[in-house]
Amino acid sequence: YGGLTSYLIKFYPQPPYKGTTMTTKILNLTQHVATPAQIADGVFEPNDKERVQRLLTFESIPSKWEMVCRAKQLVLVALNNKASTVMIGGAPYFMSILETVLQINDITPLYSFNTRDSIEVTDPITGITTKTAQFVHSGFVAAPPSMFINMHF
Repeated sequence: YGGLTSYLIKFYPQPPYKGTTMTTKILNLTQHVATPAQIADGVFEPNDKERVQRLLTFESIPSKWEMVCRAKQLVLVALNNKASTVMIGGAPYFMSILETVLQINDITPLYSFNTRDSIEVTDPITGITTKTAQFVHSGFVAAPPSMFINMHF
């Protein structure tokens, strides 16, 4: 990331969070509201969901600097919600930066693992069969450790 590497440093010190107990629940840092299955697996919504959605929405091609700044803001959202584990998902070009900045700040990023179930419904009047795919949350996959974690910035 060139000159950005020095900006990926850990948030330190963290006076508002020092000495607090982090929750074992999973904060939803995606644009979507958690499904009932995800909630049953411990996912909860952030205090300011609209802020998360704004930070994850890119209206134009972002610079690396903008993505790092947004990732750091999402770290602050996680810390403000006392979360040490988060569920992420979204634009693929943003996820690796978000994973790295979260991990540097000792926050574990997870992805929801979904299976695809096909459902066929036949209209009794027309006889037309409609097939739809439904994605069902089945668990979590941890993001791999970032290669930047052990580097000196």
